Amino acid sequence: MDRIANTLAFFLLILIFLFEASAEDHLRIVLALGLSIIISLLSYIFGRITLDAIPAVVVIGTVALGLGDWVIAYLVLFFFISSTLLSRRIEDRFEGPGGLQVSGTKRERRDGTQAWSNGFWFTLFTAVWFLTGLEWMILSAATAIAVVTSDTWATEIGSGSTRKPRLLISMKRVEPGVDGAVSLRGLIGGAAGAASVALLYVLSVSGWSWTDFGIISLAGFFGCIFDSLLGSLFQQGDQKRTVRQRDRWTLMNNRVNWFASGVGALTAAMAGWFFV
Repeated sequence: MDRIANTLAFFLLILIFLFEASAEDHLRIVLALGLSIIISLLSYIFGRITLDAIPAVVVIGTVALGLGDWVIAYLVLFFFISSTLLSRRIEDRFEGPGGLQVSGTKRERRDGTQAWSNGFWFTLFTAVWFLTGLEWMILSAATAIAVVTSDTWATEIGSGSTRKPRLLISMKRVEPGVDGAVSLRGLIGGAAGAASVALLYVLSVSGWSWTDFGIISLAGFFGCIFDSLLGSLFQQGDQKRTVRQRDRWTLMNNRVNWFASGVGALTAAMAGWFFV
């Protein structure tokens, strides 16, 4: 699916470049393409993404800066830097061949599908904003970034909690690492992540707007909560998974992230339609 997304996104970029972009836009798109290629290669070299994720990172980065201008580029860069600083290796155990319990570390590299599950909605809304100039579209793009930032901060900060988290659907305490479980520390981290993106957005545009700040913060955090709710409903299971089970879990996790990011962005779109 990531190859299809890469092809369609590149084709859309070419059409916009040829028929909609101005001379100034052309320079920024070319600059964005060059920077995205460099960043994707460095990310691969330093073990952050897989080889097949390079095209996805290139096109997402090109849209962020080339079409979204520096405002969206700042937000994407903030998400990337903050998530990198917060992320850490954690021990992971799963069943290997013959039922053997194998101990290892969680894979840190992100593939193309994971890149698009996090970047699809802000890429879509950024392109629509470029073509239409509707302000609530850029708010939706910023909110999509706020959702994935909030989710990342909630996961990483919440992992350091000393108390067992609770499942949203039942409020029962479960072991740390169970899909869909939340902790107070994680919730505070998620809210802080969404608010940080909202703050950076309103500081990057001309003039402070409490409305913009509120929409991005609340819709971004709502998307994070929705992600946990979907996880608790559809991703439950033994944390000691076989390789095949881990592949199915990864596929489901990507779908959950994609859906939650879309819900947050669409919530911001509706709020922006009425209040902006």
